Amino acid sequence: MFFVIIDSKEYYGGMVLYNITFPQIEAFLTVGRYLNMSRAAESLYISQPTLSKALQRFENGIGFKVFYRTNQGVTLTPQGEYLLNALESLYYSMEKAITTAREITEIERKMLKIVAPSSYDVVEDYSLLKQYVRNYSEKYPDVVIIKDLCDYRELQNLFEYGDAEIAFTHSFAMPKGEDVRYKFISEYTMHLAMSKNHPLAKYDTLIPEKLSELTFYAVAQQDEAASKARVIRYCEKIGVTPKRIELLDNFPTLMNVLRETDGVSICARFSFFGPKDDIKYYPLKMDEDTPYIVVMWHENKLSRQARNFINMLPDNLVHP
Repeated sequence: MFFVIIDSKEYYGGMVLYNITFPQIEAFLTVGRYLNMSRAAESLYISQPTLSKALQRFENGIGFKVFYRTNQGVTLTPQGEYLLNALESLYYSMEKAITTAREITEIERKMLKIVAPSSYDVVEDYSLLKQYVRNYSEKYPDVVIIKDLCDYRELQNLFEYGDAEIAFTHSFAMPKGEDVRYKFISEYTMHLAMSKNHPLAKYDTLIPEKLSELTFYAVAQQDEAASKARVIRYCEKIGVTPKRIELLDNFPTLMNVLRETDGVSICARFSFFGPKDDIKYYPLKMDEDTPYIVVMWHENKLSRQARNFINMLPDNLVHP
């Protein structure tokens, strides 16, 4: 039953609205279909007096009679016959629309959207994320998981405005917020990467003075100033003052630049983007600047399926 009341004979946006309810419309349509009060009341699971009152209020609301009432029963007035034909298709179209909308709501209640940086599909350290998703899907097969890989700016927007309930990201890119909660998943090793054909690739150890003459490339993961400051911090750890820092849009571009230039990058180790043996990696020790993979969520905006996902994460995660 629907209980949406339309105000009596008022103009709204150029339309005349009437004081009728959906149950009253349903009563009119049912009686109009059967032309028998007893059968109509039985079909609606209400008493005949209740049905009679609903019809009377319907007629009062629209301002004219829709039935002739006699001792032999009821028949439609000309206005009632016209209204029956006009309202019947509209009413059931509306009922179908509401049912469909309710079904969409139920589907959304069984959806879980997770966002992660685009690098999550290409860095070896992120196999944990995929394992967590597999474990969750095995336990909750009815929940549809939507994974969205995007750049850091889009990730923060999706997370901030609630379009994604759970976000995996790097510790240095975590947004601030009173209700933001997070768990540290694991740390990952940073490397200095260069082409295998680079003049310095023949050395087994890094030579800081030679690296200082090179351009350092990085993917912009925050704003420009913060991204460059992070590269400078990493370089200081290995005793290097970079000649120049260039920011790129994505990781495939970074890999291509390293292959085709004498530039270098401090980054994670990539599991693909072409042959694995065409890039040489030198593992670095970052100490307190070691990046961590974190999962984060808004404590006050968590659905049941999202909380189930958080609760499935192990409690013995690495903390900095």
